[in-house]
Amino acid sequence: MTLRRMLPILCALMLAVAAPLVRPSAVAAQSDNVRVTFQFIEADGFVENDPAIAPIVDQLRRLFRFEGYRLLTEATTTASRPGPEMPSMVSQSVSPADDTQFGVEMQLWHNAESEAIRVSLSIRDNAVGVGVMEVTVNARPGQTIVLGSSKYRPDRPTLIVAFRIDEMD
Repeated sequence: MTLRRMLPILCALMLAVAAPLVRPSAVAAQSDNVRVTFQFIEADGFVENDPAIAPIVDQLRRLFRFEGYRLLTEATTTASRPGPEMPSMVSQSVSPADDTQFGVEMQLWHNAESEAIRVSLSIRDNAVGVGVMEVTVNARPGQTIVLGSSKYRPDRPTLIVAFRIDEMD
């Protein structure tokens, strides 16, 4: 079975990108909460540059071989600071302007040895009940993680998800 046919795609490609998301925030002193910002990006034959994702387009072009990228939607949520034995849970519904409704489930754990946050992320297209991607990665506060997969539906462009975890004041 080819990677293109696997549903849900665990992760076709992953890269920690140093470029900030559209609305960067300074990493503050440790607090009780973290902010998680998601960008849902469509990859297809878009010819015009989307200024909403300009900070990461160069990285996307190095990773993927699509003609263009555009921001489908963006969402921000907060979560309690995760502990090593007590994860923080995030559940959010993200609805772009089209008929898609993404369900995002995220669990965050603090890794005391590396000071990273272990992130388990699951994204579903709730409109049709299809898994889009499911992956576990390590992230540091302020680091942008970019996840890509093959098309999860034949009638939809390829989806790329960028997320960033920032400490809050």
